Amino acid sequence: VFAVMASSLLQPVLQPPVAYFLLGIELDLPIGALMARLAVFVGIGFALGAIARRVAGPERVARNEKALGGAAVGLLVVFGVGVMDGPTALVLEKPAAVLLYLAAGFATNFLLQAAGIAIFWRMARPQGMTTALVGGCRNLANLVAVLGPAAGPELVLFLAVGQFPLYFVPAIFGPLYRRLARTGPP
Repeated sequence: VFAVMASSLLQPVLQPPVAYFLLGIELDLPIGALMARLAVFVGIGFALGAIARRVAGPERVARNEKALGGAAVGLLVVFGVGVMDGPTALVLEKPAAVLLYLAAGFATNFLLQAAGIAIFWRMARPQGMTTALVGGCRNLANLVAVLGPAAGPELVLFLAVGQFPLYFVPAIFGPLYRRLARTGPP
């Protein structure tokens, strides 16, 4: 939980400079404005979560963990449909670009996880593996939400397709991560 929360809190500080300076993405939105929008977006999510936890109480949250997880998945699906509403025509027009974006998303995810494993291997196994997994599974959809019209259809498509590893990698590699967390390297 700590790794997920920490990475979410760092997103407004780290993702915009990566987008602007390392990737060279040109947007009609200054970097400071993007950082502020992301901070507000993430901050509202944290605030709503804290309020809900306080109102419901930790015991009720623990008792309803599966239902809350299912609701979160449902919300992600609704969000995904909304994100893909604009770039759907691009998916049909440029299937090669979609495959390239998908490959780039998975490659980046795996490289960031490998770096996380290398960096956090000496940490207690469960925490180290969780940190590595979270390091690779970056949420790009937040950028779609906060960029709004500043993101053109091609960028929205890239960010939307880049989300796929976030949904599939934990399910595919979960058993390996659980094994590594218990026993160390194979």
